[in-house]
Amino acid sequence: MENPFLYGFPILFREPVWVPLITDPETLVLIKPLPYSTIQSLQSNAYLTSKDDSYVTQRTTQEFLELAIIDTRDAIGFPTIASLIKQLPKEDATYLSNKLFEISTVNAEQSERLSQMLDIQFNDAFQDDSWNCTICQEKKLDYARGCGYLPEDKRDRAPSLPKVDGKRLTVCPISALDGYVLNQAGSAHQMLDKGILPEEGGMGNQTDFFVKATTLYKRKISEAERNAMEESKSKRK
Repeated sequence: MENPFLYGFPILFREPVWVPLITDPETLVLIKPLPYSTIQSLQSNAYLTSKDDSYVTQRTTQEFLELAIIDTRDAIGFPTIASLIKQLPKEDATYLSNKLFEISTVNAEQSERLSQMLDIQFNDAFQDDSWNCTICQEKKLDYARGCGYLPEDKRDRAPSLPKVDGKRLTVCPISALDGYVLNQAGSAHQMLDKGILPEEGGMGNQTDFFVKATTLYKRKISEAERNAMEESKSKRK
């Protein structure tokens, strides 16, 4: 199973991940991402602070881990998961809770990044074949477009690029796209559109990424359709 930490984003499915303890790296703890409804409940009841997403007290950290730790490996001297959690050093408890939060939630920065990537994906200005990286390089357009794959001193500092959401770009946005994340968002949208959910149960039992990605994807499609209609009307005048 691939480790979602590698991607910097949570994933569609609530797949458990083995995480080593800080104080004893040979002891592994299997944690499962929390469902969207649990995350919302924790946030609304102030178990999670909105400022830095940290846990309020050691007690709530332990309660939080009890919701997610489903197995241990080589945890010598701890007959149950509850006893392991209760005796975890603060360093380990904090580390595990942060990792759990990392694989369970989409933070504000990630939401903004996904929003920007979808803006580019649905922007008509980037639908031309020349915006394919291979074709762009073959036509030697990468310098003028400020390709992000080129060293800074090898690309135009004032590139000729379309605006995105009214903002002028300084680096080609195509080179900043994350194919994995976009594919995950697109898959989430397609699944929901067909009435399929990755996890059993309703929307509340899905990952935070699934709920937020499908909501954002639907909004971006509506915005693109509305813009196309407005553009069509203006041409007819």
